[in-house]
Order: sequence, then C-alpha cells, then structure tokens
Amino acid sequence: GGGGGGGQGGSAVRTENKEEMWTSVFRKLRDDGEVHRDSLPMALQLMGFVAPDQRWIDEVYDTITSYSSLSLEDYLKFVIAYEVRQHQAYAEAFAEYDEDGSGSVEIGELAKLLRTFGIQPMKHVLAEVIEEVDQDGAGAVELEEFERLMEIIKAREGFTRKDHSVIMGVYTRFDRDGSGEIDTKELIGILTWLGYVVDPTHLGGIVREVDIDGSGSINEREYLMCMRKVRDQEIEKVIEVIERCDQDGNGEIDTSEIELVLRALGYMPVDDAVTEAIQEAGFQPGDQLDLSHLWQLLSVYRAREGFGALEAAEIEEAFHRYDFEQDGEVSILEVGKLLRSLGYSLTVEELGGFIHRVDVDGSGELDLGELRKLVRMYREQELEDVRDVFESQAFPRETMSRADAMRVLGQLGIMQPPGAPPLIVQEDLTCRPHTTMSGRRRGSTGSSEEQGTIDLKGFLRIFTREQRRERQKFRDQCGFSAQMIDDLKDLFRFYDKDGGGDIKSKEQIKLIEDFFPEMAHDKETRPKLLAIMDDVDSDRSGSLNFNDFLRLMQQLRELQDQAKVAKEMEAIKETGFSVQEVQGFRELFLKCDDGGSEVSLAEVKRMINKVTPLGDKYLAELTEIFRQYARHGQCDDEGEPDCADFPEFLFIMRKVLEVNFARIKDKTSLRAAA
Repeated sequence: GGGGGGGQGGSAVRTENKEEMWTSVFRKLRDDGEVHRDSLPMALQLMGFVAPDQRWIDEVYDTITSYSSLSLEDYLKFVIAYEVRQHQAYAEAFAEYDEDGSGSVEIGELAKLLRTFGIQPMKHVLAEVIEEVDQDGAGAVELEEFERLMEIIKAREGFTRKDHSVIMGVYTRFDRDGSGEIDTKELIGILTWLGYVVDPTHLGGIVREVDIDGSGSINEREYLMCMRKVRDQEIEKVIEVIERCDQDGNGEIDTSEIELVLRALGYMPVDDAVTEAIQEAGFQPGDQLDLSHLWQLLSVYRAREGFGALEAAEIEEAFHRYDFEQDGEVSILEVGKLLRSLGYSLTVEELGGFIHRVDVDGSGELDLGELRKLVRMYREQELEDVRDVFESQAFPRETMSRADAMRVLGQLGIMQPPGAPPLIVQEDLTCRPHTTMSGRRRGSTGSSEEQGTIDLKGFLRIFTREQRRERQKFRDQCGFSAQMIDDLKDLFRFYDKDGGGDIKSKEQIKLIEDFFPEMAHDKETRPKLLAIMDDVDSDRSGSLNFNDFLRLMQQLRELQDQAKVAKEMEAIKETGFSVQEVQGFRELFLKCDDGGSEVSLAEVKRMINKVTPLGDKYLAELTEIFRQYARHGQCDDEGEPDCADFPEFLFIMRKVLEVNFARIKDKTSLRAAA
C-alpha cells in the first residue's frame, strides 16, 4: 500500500532498509532520546507517507502509550501500526468505490478516490502511474494495483518518472563525497542547475521545514520533499495566473497567455522559445491548457533551457567543433574560446563562476547539457541586470516612453548606428499614452511611431534582438567589441614604427613582452607562443598586417585565459570549498576589486576589518598570510606582492578560516555567507 503495508502487523514489509530509514528519522527528531507526539506528522512525511492523517495518528498512538513521547522501540511499533491502519483505510475506501463488488475500480474514479486521502496528482502524473500499474490494460485497477499506485506516488512525491529521475540524478551529482547527504546551501545551486527561478527567502523557509534538526544537511528523502515543496509553491503561482486569466471559469487558459505563467515563475522568456516549447509539448496555438498541461509545457521549456531551436543548434554546433576528442565533452579550458565563437564576451572571472556552477563534479569537462546550462545562466544573469535597470528607470509607472527607452538602451551599450533601421519598432510598443521623464505627454498626438509606451516585455524584446546583432558583430571581429577594435587599431599603429601597415618581428617581440610578460618568459608557454606566431603570419613574411595582428591578440588572450581558468580550477580543488562557498567568495572578491581581476592587500584588510577590528598585531599577521599566497599581482615599493587574483584570494580565505584569524569564525560565518 501507500505506506508499504502488506500482511497482518506489517511484518512482511519490515525490511532492514526501511527500518534504517525510520530510525534515521527518529534520530533527527528526537528530543532527550524520544520523539514527541506533535512531531509525528513531520516524521511520517520524512518517511514518505503522503498527507499523514491526524485521526489515524491519534488512533494508533493511543494503542501504544499514554505518554507524550515515544522511545525508539515504541516509535517503530507506531510506524508499523500506522502502515497497517493506512492499508485498512485504502481497502475500505477502495471497497466504497467498487460499487459493483467486482474487486476493481474504474480508472475514471481514481482521481476522486485519491482525493479522499488528500492526494491530488496532476492528470498527466496520474495517467503515467496508472499505465505502470494497470498491466493488463483493463481500464480498471484492483486493490493490489491501487496500493502499488499509492506507493509510486509516495516514492516520487508526485513527480513523473522522468522528472523524478532527473531530480535524483542531480542530487547524485551534488553528493560529491557519496555520503548520501548534501549541504542545504547546495539547494540554490541545484535548483539553478535544473532551471528553476527561486527566491532564496522562500527556499530558506522550505529548508527549515525539512531540516528539522538544523544539521545543515539533508538526505535523499528530505531533498525530494524540498523539491516537492518548491513545486507546490510554483503550482500556487500558476493557479493564480489561471484564475486571473480564466474568463469562463473552466480552469484553463489560452496558449497566448503562457508568457504570463512563465513570468509569474520568474522567467524572462523569448518569443520563439515559448512558441517552440508549446509545439514540442504537443500543443497548438489557440489550445486551452489546464494546470496539468501547463506543467508538462513548463517541463519542456526547462529541458530546452529556454532556448529557441536556432540558438540551441548554434550551441550544439559550437560544442561539436570544440569536442576535439569526439568523446561528448569539451575541456573547460576551451569554453571561453567556444563562447566567444558564439558571440558571448565574458571575463575570466565571470567565466570561472559559471563553469564552477555547472561542472559540479569537478571533472574539468562539460557535456552538451552542461554547456547549454552555462549559456542559459549567463543569459539569465544578463537579462536580470537589464530588468533591474529598466525597473529602476521606469519606477513607479512600469512603462517608459520611446525616447526614455532609447536613452536607457544607450546606457546598456545598445546604440543605433547612423543609417541603421530603428531600434524600436511598433510591435515593441504598448498603446497607452505616457509622460516622458522630461514631463512631455506622448501617445495622444503625433505619428503612430511616436505613440505608445514600452513595458518590460517590450524592452527585453528590443534588448534581446539587438544583442543577437551585437553577438554576430562580435563573432565577425575575432571576438572583440567595437571599442576593443578601436583600441587595438591604436595599439597596432604604435608598434607599426614605420607606418608601413605591418609590425616587424622585432616589434612583435616587444609587443608580447609589454602585454604578455608572463608568457614571454615562461619556458613551458614559449613553444605555444612560437606556434601561435607562426600560425597568424598568413603570408609567412615575418611581419603582421592588422588582420594577422587581430588573430595574434585573439590567440594570446585565449592562451592567457586558459592558464587563468586552469589556475582557478586547481585552487578550488585544493582549497576544498563547495560550489556555494566559492560563489560567495567570488562575490566578496568582485566587491573588493570593483569587478576587476585582482584585489589589493589594502582592500582585503578593509574587508576583514568590517567583520572584526584589526589592530597592528592582526594587520601584520594578515599581511604575512596575504603575501604567502599572492604571487601573481603587482608589487609594492619594497617588491612585496600587493595584489592577488581570485585563485590566490581563495587560498588566503582558506588560511584565514583554518587559523580562525582574529577569531573571525566566532564573530561571523564566512562559510555561511559563502
């Protein structure tokens, strides 16, 4: 049955594994060696019982003891007796719905039968489970099949077989040490990896509900409960949208309103991705969708990582181009180059953050699915930043005029070149009059091009459309932005001493020593450097024209970036920090260095001084720790290291925590912040 109950007394199902699981729940909930009566509903949930019935709890409890808490022995007796009671309830309810006494219940009646136990699986979930248990396809289930159905729903927490497999597969990825538990701080990373948009505050409430003993770690069962609670919160939001848009009260909405559902869940969907997800899910424009349909569509949208077919194909083509071993994986050292080939420009620091979030097993390789996730995470971050800018500028109206939108787009680096088509077209506009930030009224007069306002949806559409064009230009320019091309032209002219339109070999050496000094003097890098120099000299003249020079700077930058990524991954491995801890330290690092690539000793001192005051003794000790690991950056007047890159910063933070520098762990938890 739903609780696994079989024969009398439940003895037939008291397997060793189940008793171990029950005992582990007891240990988690015990207080002074016993579990209180009030904790039993949560105990039953943690053991996988669906919607525990308080009447059954009271009925069974009173047969075991008159005290207010249970010892382990009595607790195990209680669980076994509750299983038996549940089995009896299943049989009684089943008999009530078996109106003709045939020993079976029609499939059409199962949803009503399940509701009597407080269980309301979505239609597609129930249909899948019925198919699993109704082996003979008779269109009706017997009691044994019904109990098996309840067991499956319980074991999967109402997820489909596929969704359950994916969710538990990710759990295994994040259980890096194979202990059977994961840190609760990893949940944000897991949900992001799966494509959920999660409010950390709401997630914190769910974790507190499930992690009863506050240990900071959860097992598979508790993790699945968390996922079910996250899903339930999403379902509430979807139902709100359905109720708001459902004009005739039939519990369905049109496919044209799907974007409202996605936005309610925190997504910022692109038009073609939504349309294609609708089609892949088996629906057509104009179809009416209920909650179950919407959930199936949402699963498809997440599986596609929110991409349209064209973008997905571009990512896949780039992946295969950089899968040099043809083994279905790309080295993380090649990911920066791969992303630039797609038109995405990330700093090494940004790239390292995204790689660490998707390469959760630390293999140093990404498969196609992980690459898609990385690009999706970058896109989401980009669109979140754009949304924040729009909302801050549009507040409190939630819309802005065409002129104001052009100004804000300019702030985001989107400019309209002379003679180019308009950035904003009529379909981007709403039709409401609007007052500009300068006070001028728009929308009531003037041409149709001037009328209307732009809401967030329209603004994101404009930004996404223009970013696609910018990415194509970036690809055409060897992975350099227009500003970088201008800077490189100035640099080329500086080293083109005779103004002849090329850089001679002598100046090439000087160029590399000036801009890539570590490469120029590194014996291991030198062969790669010579190979690059030979490769970019297209006519073998020994001189570089501007196009040769662009390829040289591109390849040198990629070689430099690969070395930085490798250094960072090695530092993460050696320090042993978790994904969330590294992410937290990265945020601290970027705040300190104002988004650059190095942090100074003075900035680290200021950061720690905010947590715990530093006197002369501690300042000297911190300086010693800093200089022990800072080997990369600039030096002070005495030739001592004065700057650290992110890998070095990680080692500094590990040492600070190891020695509990200035009792920092007593005053705040850097690990918790991370």
